[in-house]
Amino acid sequence: MKTLTVNQLMKLNPCEDYPRERVEKLWRDRKMLGVDEISRLRIPADDRVWACIHCLNKRERQVFADAVADRAVEKWALKCGIPELEMWAAAWLSGEDRSESAAESAARSARSAWGAARSARSAWSAWSAARSAWSAWSAAEGAEHSWQLKLLRKMAAGK
Repeated sequence: MKTLTVNQLMKLNPCEDYPRERVEKLWRDRKMLGVDEISRLRIPADDRVWACIHCLNKRERQVFADAVADRAVEKWALKCGIPELEMWAAAWLSGEDRSESAAESAARSARSAWGAARSARSAWSAWSAARSAWSAWSAAEGAEHSWQLKLLRKMAAGK
């Protein structure tokens, strides 16, 4: 692992939230920071991760990427309820198939299932809204009927 100087970090083109003046302030007169120091900076976690990744060499980045991918696959895909995606996740985690084409195919299955879920959710939302509107209309209609009956009674009583 390497360290980063202010100049090195600035050459990586950090987002606009990190102009040179802010980075210099974060470095507090230290020539360079490594992963440990960067990971403790008081900035958003995703920004710390971004900077720390740039302290890694190619092999270390691959190990990090694999660990992050494996965790995501295990946590979100392995038991997600989409058979095609679960089969891909099991093959990915076993090392049987970690190919880009298999991942893309699984992603297509997930998008398709997500689209169906969104359509079902939209239908449910529309049905819920309609039911709520019906309930509101029924309540209003019920109140109107109550008023009409009251008026009819008054009229019948000659009032």
